[in-house]
Amino acid sequence: MAIIKFGALDKKYLLVLFFPIIQIIITLFNKYYPEKIRNTIFELYSTSLGIGLIYFMPYILKISQKESKNEKFTIKKRILYYSSLIICFLVYSIMKSVCSSMKMNALQEDKGVVNPLNNGAFANIGFEMILLTIASILIIKSRYFLHHFIAIIAFVIFGNISDIILGYYTTMINYGSLINLIEFLTIFIDTVYYYYIKYLMEILFVPYWIINLLVGIGAFLLATGFLIMVLTDSDKEQSKNLLTLGFYAYINNFNVGLFLGKNITIIILYFFSSLLSTLCIYYFNPNYILIGFQTSRFVQFFIDEEVDKYYCIIFFLLQYFFLLVYLEIIELNFWGLNKNTKKNIDLRGIEDFSGDTGRDSTVGLNKFFINDNYLIENPEKIAQNENNELLVELQAKNLENVSPL
Repeated sequence: MAIIKFGALDKKYLLVLFFPIIQIIITLFNKYYPEKIRNTIFELYSTSLGIGLIYFMPYILKISQKESKNEKFTIKKRILYYSSLIICFLVYSIMKSVCSSMKMNALQEDKGVVNPLNNGAFANIGFEMILLTIASILIIKSRYFLHHFIAIIAFVIFGNISDIILGYYTTMINYGSLINLIEFLTIFIDTVYYYYIKYLMEILFVPYWIINLLVGIGAFLLATGFLIMVLTDSDKEQSKNLLTLGFYAYINNFNVGLFLGKNITIIILYFFSSLLSTLCIYYFNPNYILIGFQTSRFVQFFIDEEVDKYYCIIFFLLQYFFLLVYLEIIELNFWGLNKNTKKNIDLRGIEDFSGDTGRDSTVGLNKFFINDNYLIENPEKIAQNENNELLVELQAKNLENVSPL
């Protein structure tokens, strides 16, 4: 008997596969694109455009938009819900930008501080994993069992081992309490943001293309705010503000070819990144996008030229393994740890529905009768709808004896 096996997988899990791939491509693109100076504002405008273009998906794919017309809340409530999402995105993005800026200042003042865009990834994602679990219990009433808690504990432990080896906790002390507080608050807001998206789609039936349009608007407003701040900075090239300094350095060394190549690529990459992440949240829950973030953060660590402790890959792989256990993509088939996975709970539900001993001679032949008129065939292949509810197809045993509804 195999001690490890795959959980219930279907075609929707391709979303979970492609999202990390896109995140890796984005990480490699940011690292190796032949541009010495980055312009955060122009990139943010391109990002907002890429995300906003998802709004046209129903027109391109001819998807029915009746769902969005059946929302049971007034225009005032709609404005409230939509503006709340934009505000949540802006708060998260601003806090993240402030934290990154403060880390960069610390990097300039203390040469012992490592790359602020890289360090802390393993510790922070463990913290976010815990927050996402709590949020799913409170908001969508998810149930968690022994294998979930074992996976969370193992994930956090191996992540902290990596951080100890890399000296991250020394770095945290160097940053100071204010930066650490802002960073952890940012993770908290990020959790609220993702589960608010889940709430809008699952409870209020807001289509994913509307969600992405709102996020694109938020990114556009953020870029515009940054642009106004830069243009009104009287110091310009001599400014101490890193955003302003980088903006004018980029303008003074402007290259049309590099500009077009980078921003067109950003539009394409963030179109697919945002689309895949939103669909993962819709079909599963925000916990699943941890796979993409964990993968991309590790790639960022691995390609960092300053890092030489590559044996941390052992602990990363262990982290990744337990993340897959947590998401039930992999099952631990021993000590009853896979007893309460979603797949096995659904199978027990089918068995309870049919009776422990079966109803007739069809038991053991992958079919059983419900009554004199209907049967279920191939119960192990019963499909699920988008809300992960069982869809049981009842087939008529004898159509001549079935009365019309």
